[in-house]
Amino acid sequence: MFESKEIAKKALLRAAEIRAMRKRRKKRLGIVVVIVCVCVAGTVVTLLTAYHGAADRAVVTIGETGVPLAYTYAQTDTEPIFPIIVSITIPADETSIEPYLINPEQNECLLSFEIILSATGETLCRTGFVEPSMYAGIQSFSRGIPKGEHAATIIMRAYSHDTYSEIGTKQGEFVIIAN
Repeated sequence: MFESKEIAKKALLRAAEIRAMRKRRKKRLGIVVVIVCVCVAGTVVTLLTAYHGAADRAVVTIGETGVPLAYTYAQTDTEPIFPIIVSITIPADETSIEPYLINPEQNECLLSFEIILSATGETLCRTGFVEPSMYAGIQSFSRGIPKGEHAATIIMRAYSHDTYSEIGTKQGEFVIIAN
């Protein structure tokens, strides 16, 4: 009889260990499920922000024919290539704008951009040097642009990568669309 009490006691202890193990496994599984849900939710939020956040960024229409990218042609290998900008769409009344002004990858020089509002002659922004195949990042406009279409001038200056001396300038008219 003593032996069967010991066996019963061991069986009860083993059953309690198994229950505790299952409880810990369920708890760990719950933690894993929570972590996976948070990761999925974060990914969804990031994707939605990227999709809907695009409306907060500037969109540049480049080229007169709607071709995604067009450049003026260089006459020689050392002459800079300037993008042809037709319009820039930006959020109305914002001062922090990302205009996506790009320096073509074919260039061996730096470019800088200056945007001037035609109606007032006011310089809205002036970028620093933009490396080839890079774009001017977030720019601070001198003021927000009210909703509507506004004529503007862009002055693009090319600089030697070695000496930082100006090697070319191109000026063009375009439209700022604030919405």
